[in-house]
Order: sequence, then C-alpha cells, then structure tokens
Amino acid sequence: MPSAIHHALFFIRSMVWLCLLAIIITTPAQANKPQADEIFTELLSFAHMANAAYQTEPAIRQMTSAQGYTLTHYGRIPEVEVFYFLATNDDTKTQRIAVRGTANVENVLVNLNMQLVADKHTGVRLHHGFARSAEGIYHAVKPHLKPGYRIETTGHSLGGAVALALAMHLDAASFPVMRVITFGQPKLTNTAGATAYQHLNITRVVMPKDVVPLVPFLDLTGDWRQLGERADIYWPLGQEILLLKGKDYARLDEWGSLRRTTSFLNEQPSEENLRQHQMQNYLRLIEQKRPGARLVPYQNNFNPLEWFKR
Repeated sequence: MPSAIHHALFFIRSMVWLCLLAIIITTPAQANKPQADEIFTELLSFAHMANAAYQTEPAIRQMTSAQGYTLTHYGRIPEVEVFYFLATNDDTKTQRIAVRGTANVENVLVNLNMQLVADKHTGVRLHHGFARSAEGIYHAVKPHLKPGYRIETTGHSLGGAVALALAMHLDAASFPVMRVITFGQPKLTNTAGATAYQHLNITRVVMPKDVVPLVPFLDLTGDWRQLGERADIYWPLGQEILLLKGKDYARLDEWGSLRRTTSFLNEQPSEENLRQHQMQNYLRLIEQKRPGARLVPYQNNFNPLEWFKR
C-alpha cells in the first residue's frame, strides 16, 4: 500500500475511533414493531420503484401501474445527468419520487466528491453534488405536486443520496414528506445536518459487504494543517436496515451504523463489494425475506487495536 494511502487510512481510523470514544458504545434494544413482514412489504414496494428508475419510460409506466400508481412526470436534469420520475396514487393521496443512481460501484467511488457545502435551502451542510441534483429535481417536480398529498422519495446508490437531499429540500419548503427509503446510499451530511433532519422518517437499506453506504468518511477539502477547523465527519441519517443471510436482518441506529463502518475498515476489498451494491441484488434479497423475516441482534467483531497493527 502506498505511503500516502496508508497514512490517510490511519488518519480516518483514528478520527472515527476518537469519535466513538465520545460515547458509551452500545447497540440499542431492538423492538419487534412494526412486524417484520409489514416492514419488508413496504421495503419491496420502494425497491421496485428504485429499480424501475434504471428502466425505460414505458417500463416505468407499467411498473407504477402494477403498484396502483400513475406515472405523472418523467425527467432528466441535464446539467448533472440525473434521471427521475414522479408517480401518483390518488387512492392513498401519495406521490412518490424515485431517482436513478449508478449500478457501477467503481464509478461511485471514483466520482464521489467529499466536499460538504452550506445549502441555502435546508440550512445545513450537504454533499455538494447530491444537493445540486436535488435542487434541480425539486424545481422540476414542484409544479406536479398535489396539495394535500403525502410525499415519499426513494433511490439506489447515488440516487438514494439525491432522494434524501430532495426530501430535505421539500421538508424545508413545508411539503409533507412522510417517508424516505434508500438502497445502498452513500452519506449525505454531517452531524449537525443529521440532527436537524432527524424528524424525517428515513430508512437506509444496506448490505454487509456494500462499501458505498459507508462513504464518504470525512470532508478533508481544507488544509490538513487546520484539521481542527476544516475536517468534518459525514454522519448517517435515519434508521439502517442491514440485510443478512436467509431470513435474517438487523436494525441499527446511527451509532450502530458507525460501528459497522469501523468494522468494515478492517476488511480487504473484494468482488463481493461490487456484487452486493447492485440494485437487483437488493431487490432479490428483500423478496427472499418475505414471509418470515427475522430480526436479529447485529454482531460486531470490531477491535480498534487491529487498526494500528497495520
């Protein structure tokens, strides 16, 4: 491993470990309500929408119709090459927005700019690229939003982060954002941003070996000599559903998610990281959980001393 990369990883591990020392690390007791099959029925509905975002407009229209929705608007933000669609269910008075991501994890990691910037719409610091994409979609869908209808957003990979940023934009503008579910979503904001929007009903669905939900770690776009002033830690936002083998799954809060990040840093990259990020694999595993999904405690073998032996 080149010296520069070695030092960067050492620094990231040290920062995360110091952050963990600030609290007593415990995984909270996990309740069994709502029932597991109800959870995965909802997840599957959102997963179909997130997966459809990669398809053609006619295929999206067919899928939304099968779920009781009408395709209201399909569009692209040319400045950032982001595709999305808005579907409406008049029976439940719900509008759901799905954002296309990327199926290529290597492209995600290469193109993932780590810079957090002050967002004028939400009042918090957000990842620059995701916030820019969300702003474009916000202005495009706003004329199609119906008064009195609840709003939901979803997306996979980079699309998941944009869907979450869009939900924050809509919430800041007093639209009734009721649900956000993302799949393999990278992080979007810092601790202050996560605290400001903790009232949103957010679920991030992840897989154990998918690296994308664990990045970015830090915004280090400033001068490294001024780390105390410039370094900012990306923070997970919302509940995390970890898809395990068979019927098992775990439910983690933000600290549980951070513990999982630290554990992952001890592992070597593999082809499994690429495979688990695919939206089709998320969809397949969610389908396999029903019926009989089983909530289990998350087992973390995290040992911080291993970091400093490398």
